[in-house]
Amino acid sequence: MSISYRLDTDRGASGTQCYDNPSSTNNEAQVVGYKKNGRKSSVSSTERPARQTKTRFCIFFFVLLVVIICIVLIVKITQIDHDAKPKSGKCPPLPKDVGVCIASCSIDKDCSLDQKCCSNGCGHTCKQPFYGVMSCDKVTIVTRQEWGARDSVTINNMTTPVSFVFIHHTAMSFCHNQHDCSQEVKTIQNLHMDNNSWDDIGYNFLIGEDGRVYEARGWDRIGAHTYGWNDVAVAFSIMGDYTDRIPNDKALSALKNIINCGLNKGKITHNYKMYGHRDVRPTECPGDKLYELIETWDHFGHSKPVRPTKAP
Repeated sequence: MSISYRLDTDRGASGTQCYDNPSSTNNEAQVVGYKKNGRKSSVSSTERPARQTKTRFCIFFFVLLVVIICIVLIVKITQIDHDAKPKSGKCPPLPKDVGVCIASCSIDKDCSLDQKCCSNGCGHTCKQPFYGVMSCDKVTIVTRQEWGARDSVTINNMTTPVSFVFIHHTAMSFCHNQHDCSQEVKTIQNLHMDNNSWDDIGYNFLIGEDGRVYEARGWDRIGAHTYGWNDVAVAFSIMGDYTDRIPNDKALSALKNIINCGLNKGKITHNYKMYGHRDVRPTECPGDKLYELIETWDHFGHSKPVRPTKAP
């Protein structure tokens, strides 16, 4: 015997009456009610769970869609905030002659590596940042007096800032502490002055794998490092032979920091070009491995350098 339930709602009744219908011959229970227009409607007990399941799925997918949209928005907002965040450092001073007005960037994110989007007077271009005195503070410079330099025969001053940086290796001994590096610098100075009959050691600065920078001719003196370019460039030489390996991290960090120091001091232009000694002379200097490395650096000049003409 099947049982059905009927819901009768009497006008003015305070409750709902349910009763059995033993005369029902259906194989399933029926729920009978009245719509607002008085017409009867019935939903079988097998149809109701199906509709409920469909409703639950709709709600689930709607909630899932909302969650996905929220996640995407959060990621986008975070990315925009990250992209808009300025890079460290300050823009370099404006050049005296602005030249052609171009707008190659709008925010720092548009620029490669550590470059910043800077005003050029009538637009914005990517420039190497100025880090203030901190870059020079990162450099440990061993002065000529500290490493025991001989006096120069003559001194010829150089006009700065210069637009060219040349990288060398000494192709001699490696050194890993201040004592050994100081002795190596003195050996190189003696070689340059006694064997080559030069006025002083040829480079502007030398760098040891102890992470120190050794003052040679310094920022303001014409060197004897790169024939034909000595009066328009500064040269940094890492002590050792880098044909088969690159310098250690200490030496590479010191090289980058001393160059940034020169930028901040106004000794090197912000748009300088870097070359290896071999780019302008028939030599293997600065060694295959070191040369391959500097080729990947931001300021490396991939086209043949052109020496600036002297003003009349």
